[in-house]
This record gives sequence, C-alpha cells and structure tokens, in this order.
Amino acid sequence: NYNGVRLESCTSCTVRNNIIRNFRNLANSGNGTGVTLYGSANAIVEHNLVANVGSGIAVKDTGASLPQQAVVVRFNRFDNADRCISTSMTTSTGGRNYVYQNVCMNGRMGLHVTGNGFRGEWYFNNTFYNLSEAGVLLQTTSGSGGRFWNNVVINSARAVVATATMPPDSVVDFEHNVYNGLANHYTGPEGDRSLSSFRSAYPTHEQAAPASVSTNPMLVNPGAGDFRMCTGAGAPVSSCSGPSPVGGLGVDLFDLDGDGNTTEVVRPGAYVTNGEIMGPTALPNGLPRAPLNLRVIGQ
Repeated sequence: NYNGVRLESCTSCTVRNNIIRNFRNLANSGNGTGVTLYGSANAIVEHNLVANVGSGIAVKDTGASLPQQAVVVRFNRFDNADRCISTSMTTSTGGRNYVYQNVCMNGRMGLHVTGNGFRGEWYFNNTFYNLSEAGVLLQTTSGSGGRFWNNVVINSARAVVATATMPPDSVVDFEHNVYNGLANHYTGPEGDRSLSSFRSAYPTHEQAAPASVSTNPMLVNPGAGDFRMCTGAGAPVSSCSGPSPVGGLGVDLFDLDGDGNTTEVVRPGAYVTNGEIMGPTALPNGLPRAPLNLRVIGQ
C-alpha cells in the first residue's frame, strides 16, 4: 500500500482541501491511492485535488475493522486516476455511504466495485470524462441497495463493464444518467451493447422517468475542465448556444440544491447549481491557495 492519506479505524474524520499527487505503487495497482479509508465510519472527504494515482479514493473494510459506513465523498476532482473511486467492501452493513458531486477525468475508470459488492452505497451526480476503460467497472454481482443515479459519462470507452453479468437493480440501480461520446454503452460476457440494447436486455435499468439518455449534455468546456452545464444562450459563458437538453433529468434524492425537496428534478452531473467548487477552496482565513513550484532566490 502506498497512500497519500490513510484513515484506519478513524471515526468522524475529515480529509479536506488537499492537493494529493503521484501515489502509485510498484505494481501500479489500486493500492496506490490518494486517499484510503479502512473502517472509518462517518468520514468526510471533500474539496481535494487527487492526480496521477492508482485509485483516487479507496473505500475498504475487513472482518476486523470498524464498519465502513456513513461516509461522504463530495466536491473532489480526480485527474489521471486508474480508478477514481474504488470500493471493496466485505462486512459493513450499516449506514449508507454517499459519493456525489465529484469530477473524474482523463483516467482509466470512474467507479470500480469489487469484493462483496454494494452495501447500500449511492453514487449520484458525478461527472466522468475521457476514461479509457469505463465509467463503471463491476467485478462482482453481490450486495444490495446500490444506486448509480444522475451521473454524466461522456467521451469515454464505455459507460459500464461487467466482468460476470449485469447485476439486477436490487444490487445496484442505474437511472437518470446522461451518456455521450461512448464507443459502446455496455460490455459484458455476452458482448457489447448500445443503450437501447442494454435496456432491452436489462429492463430494470435506465428506464425510470426521467429516463437515461444518450445525448450531448452541452457542458461549457469539458476539454478545459469546465463541466458546468449551459443554462441558456450566453449562460453561464458566451459560448453556450442555449440551454442543455438534460437540465431536468436528475432526481434530487439528497436535496443537493438545498430547498428541502428530495423528489424534484435537478441537473445531472457534478454541477447542480453551477456554483460548486470541485477541488480545493480558499483557506478558512481567506488566504489564497499556496502557489505551486515556487522558488525563492536570495539576493
């Protein structure tokens, strides 16, 4: 293991406002991580920039660790990670983990699920861009209660890869997502499938209203790392020709816009209000971020 930050049996701990880079082990596996959580209930991981790592964040437990539950992972930017979010759960069955409003870009895969699978985790309102393997890699069909909702997966090889078979929605439910610029929607043991073929083969996924779509979400400038959604002509930037066609596709299951309503529609992807900051913010005392690669030369 080669970890930038490791929380082990650490209850209610917070990892916030860090720049974590270049953590890869000799095998270049998922154990070279920006952040690792081992049995760290109620942890919050937010506003971090994690780059050039085997895994951006790895969420794990063992039979001997504290339960890995009630974790919140939000407002992080993962760049050039082989696995932006990796989970390998074994015994935890307590409070749900929430992974939402993160950006994963220029890597291999967004979400990697292995071990004993889902333990009620919800992955929602994340943006996945330019991934060489998949938005989601499922290496297990075990577990229950997982959700993959309101996410945007664009300019990537696939949305989903399942190494065994696609789990039913009782294990993990895929709904209200936006896909665009994919070589294939799904790859499994039976071969490749488009979104329409995937729906036909697995009718419990991607069909609940508002149904998932394959269309251009009209983001401001993904190539430059600006994943805000166009809201109208010239808004939020002059290059926007009009409003995104998917602005009302997500379902606000966690009251992300703060109005007390958890059933209304919201924008899918990481930027629900277009005012969120992904990665480090200003320091609490108002000081600017520390400059990178600064060299002081004495006179």
